[in-house]
Amino acid sequence: ERASIWERQADLGEESVAAHSWACPPPDDRIVRIFKEFSPTIEIGCGAGGYWARHLTARGVDAVGYDVVVTKRKSDATVRRGGPEVLPNKSNRGRTLFLCYPDEDVYRPVPGLDDGKDGLPPPGCLGEACLRLYGGRHVIHVGELHGDSLDSSSPYGRSTGAATQAALHANFHCILRVALPGWLHVRDTLSIWRRTEICPIVFGGEESGAEDGDGDDDGD
Repeated sequence: ERASIWERQADLGEESVAAHSWACPPPDDRIVRIFKEFSPTIEIGCGAGGYWARHLTARGVDAVGYDVVVTKRKSDATVRRGGPEVLPNKSNRGRTLFLCYPDEDVYRPVPGLDDGKDGLPPPGCLGEACLRLYGGRHVIHVGELHGDSLDSSSPYGRSTGAATQAALHANFHCILRVALPGWLHVRDTLSIWRRTEICPIVFGGEESGAEDGDGDDDGD
């Protein structure tokens, strides 16, 4: 009986995503307060409907979303067409990067949008591509992280690939993490990551043995 409940929950979740392009409730007051603290934000891979961007904007958050599937007809001030390549744009440099389930689908760069302009081959993970081009201080992540997944065959979870998580841990550290309501078969969280700053430590040179008077005196 328990297995059938889990299976039904999973089916309902997939049906909701397919029919409505959403898999979690709208952001509540707690989540909105967090976003306001780190706004303005920019979401890459927001989906054609821009679920999070539109809900956050309606709640007074300065949020924009980009996705390669957004058509000119659906493009507006909140949801726009584009991918990771828009992050270095001057108009977006002051925005906090928001990644929500960035690698659930296979990332296929669109010619003319992200074609390795920096001389590197396009990566296979949308999240990794974003982190490679993002120069800001904070990252907001929604989804599963390493160790969260209930599926033993997918230790990194279903939302964010291993390459993206490796890049996240290599350059940022988590300062806040809260659980999100959702389906029984997922363990989504919202986490805030701050860029790790390296402080070099320079040690003074040791005095030479001659100056210390360490030389042996044989009395000759």
